[in-house]
Amino acid sequence: MGPGETFASFLFFVTVITLVSIFTHHARKMAEIRAGAPQNPQLPVEGLEAMRQEFLTLREGITSHAMSVDRRLESMEARFKQLEAQTSAGQDVHHRLGGAGG
Repeated sequence: MGPGETFASFLFFVTVITLVSIFTHHARKMAEIRAGAPQNPQLPVEGLEAMRQEFLTLREGITSHAMSVDRRLESMEARFKQLEAQTSAGQDVHHRLGGAGG
């Protein structure tokens, strides 16, 4: 066996040992995590119910706000149409009276 083959064999064994070490460390940590975790975790029902109520309150507030904005928009549209009608009526009278006074 030449020096190149010896070095390649050494590098291969170092790599394999490193990978096995990483894998066993990971497996050991996972086993510790599983051992420390409860087998049948209970959901925090009170916390979920509180979040549900907050969500419903938020949704009601958003709906109310959207409806208020919609009403204001409709009111502004009605005012705009009224102003358009007044402006076009004023322009008709102005044109009938002979223009811009000059």
